[in-house]
Amino acid sequence: DNCCATCAIMESDPDSLCVNLRSNSYCDYWANEGECLANPLWMHNECCQSCAVSCTDTYVPPLGSPRSCQWYAEVGACTSTLYQWVRDECCHTCMLQEAAPTLMCDDTYDCNCDWDWCHRRALMGTCTSTVNFHGHNSDFMHDNCCATCAIMESDPDSLCVNLRSNSYCDYWANEGECLANPLWMHNECCQSCAVSCTDTYVPPLGSPRSCQWYAEVGACTSTLYQWVRDECCHTCMLQEAAPTLMCDDTYDCNCDWDWCHRRALMGTCTSTQNFYGHNSDFM
Repeated sequence: DNCCATCAIMESDPDSLCVNLRSNSYCDYWANEGECLANPLWMHNECCQSCAVSCTDTYVPPLGSPRSCQWYAEVGACTSTLYQWVRDECCHTCMLQEAAPTLMCDDTYDCNCDWDWCHRRALMGTCTSTVNFHGHNSDFMHDNCCATCAIMESDPDSLCVNLRSNSYCDYWANEGECLANPLWMHNECCQSCAVSCTDTYVPPLGSPRSCQWYAEVGACTSTLYQWVRDECCHTCMLQEAAPTLMCDDTYDCNCDWDWCHRRALMGTCTSTQNFYGHNSDFM
């Protein structure tokens, strides 16, 4: 209701909000001193960019092994004295776990069906929706599809896979179905659409008119701006698949800092619990 645009960005492209809200020199210094792991919640909110640079995952699992950094984080290795190497080689995953421990949880819902129910519902935006979608909303999703929603909120690109066969998805994408039928294609053939439908438009130096700007003013569906649909293909597809992403922040906190930005980084966009009196409905 009050921080719609920031929450939309957090849900669709969280990396773009990973900036330093304190001075770069201070953030870089604190990151180099190890504060990203020593004080993860505060540093992730205030010095996200410096932590992302200073604290990366370097561990690569052996071929065929399911034991990724995420796996080690879920079994508690980040805080175990027996697994100091995990804290070092899975630095970024461990930082995220300590900054937002609720990310580490499981999907418990059994749909008695032969498809990944949580995955599909997450791609449809149900993890953050306060409105019922076929009887389900964010409360249901966080209770029953916790792990998938956590991934959707922290690393949505990792869920962008083809749920139908690659050959079919590639064919449909090449036929223009990503724009002609964006909601279904984004859910079922996300990977093929991401490859076939990219933004190629680069604004002139100093111009605020990015693909996002053109999408917000309605150029994606205007016959006067066919080039926008072609050169801003990915942004237009996302707008048509989830038009609620195009909105504004309206909340005025009467303060000298970006209130919506900080609250979004704290996870309030998707939280059903009140945080200083605010939750996902308010955001």
